[in-house]
Amino acid sequence: MLGIPFVNVHDVKQRMDAGEALLVIDVRTAGEFTGNLGHIEGALNLDASALSSKLADLADKLEPFKDEPIVITCRTDNRSPGAARVLFQHGFKNLVIMGGGMSGWNRAGYPVAYKR
Repeated sequence: MLGIPFVNVHDVKQRMDAGEALLVIDVRTAGEFTGNLGHIEGALNLDASALSSKLADLADKLEPFKDEPIVITCRTDNRSPGAARVLFQHGFKNLVIMGGGMSGWNRAGYPVAYKR
């Protein structure tokens, strides 16, 4: 899968706690993003089913992030690999997939944000 690595939720949390500037892209639906699993504070919600069109709409805003570290997450990690492929095809190179997704993040007891 294009060599895009999976990292576990603990690695992501550790990187965030160390102050590493990570862009977290959550590819779940808007309802899931604001639902019972919540989302990682500051995450950008780009639904995987409309990712290509969203990337086109946000091209100027996302351009500065093309070489920055990006963590891709979904509910588990089923949609993230496809989304990573799309992001890679749009020029994003420093990608990792959060294994276990938001389900794993919640199981680990890490903080989440909600927007209702």
